[in-house]
Amino acid sequence: MDNCLVCNHVLKKVFKYQSFCYFRCPHCGILTALPLPNETTIEEHYTQGFKQGNYYRLLHWRDDYRKVYRDMAEVIKKQLESRGFLLDKKSVLDIGCFTADFIEILSQYGCDVYGLELQKEAVEIANERLPGRIFAADIYNNVFPDKTFDIISMTGLIEHVLEPVKLLERCFEKLKPGGIMIIQTPDSDSLLASVMGKYWPPVAPIEHIYLFSNRSLKMILEASGFIPIWYKAHIKWLPVEYVYNNLEMFGPNLQRLISPIYNPLRKILSHIVLPFYGGEIILLAQKPLD
Repeated sequence: MDNCLVCNHVLKKVFKYQSFCYFRCPHCGILTALPLPNETTIEEHYTQGFKQGNYYRLLHWRDDYRKVYRDMAEVIKKQLESRGFLLDKKSVLDIGCFTADFIEILSQYGCDVYGLELQKEAVEIANERLPGRIFAADIYNNVFPDKTFDIISMTGLIEHVLEPVKLLERCFEKLKPGGIMIIQTPDSDSLLASVMGKYWPPVAPIEHIYLFSNRSLKMILEASGFIPIWYKAHIKWLPVEYVYNNLEMFGPNLQRLISPIYNPLRKILSHIVLPFYGGEIILLAQKPLD
């Protein structure tokens, strides 16, 4: 029997989805997909996703999705300013930056931005807007500037990685004392996750390996040396067509259920923009000054 990544309690099987079994920790709430995929399987999955899957759709709807990043950046900016942490001239490292839309927005606030991304095609696109700032690497390599940062961000990333503890420990090393960690991720303790079970859209192997609860995310951050300081539910304004198409990967059963209603109304609904809540959160944590 496997034990919890976060608190080492014995995991409890809650459901099977596709060829994976999902286990929940009764103590901290993290949801884990087992067996863990290997790195080759993960790499093949993301290559396919970039060509014709969810990452291809994100590229197609890139201009629309920028509003999500802008809204998120504005919320984070106001929250940090209320704590006396101004973004101007702050150095930022975004891990898994994709085409760097989020940090391009932060650069408009005066931030000195850098990005890491493993998909080389995405790096090429990102460097068109932020030349020399985006690196085809992970945070364990030293091909990017050997420096520490005021802010490290991970939007929609931590649920994808095989070793989230190792990732957070490395982030702690790369942050300056008093620096801020930004994490955006699904919350497996959300009401939506509880009600929908295995039909909750973030239940998407191989894409999502660890679905943290708010509790487990705070616990793993504290174990890595961080102090969680703030979080909120993440509501996104998105085109209905984008959300419907994305259900092919994140919620195919839900897509099949609503398609008889949606398809006759597609022309009317396709470009309407509405607020969507998928059970995700934005969380800020700080590295202590000492």
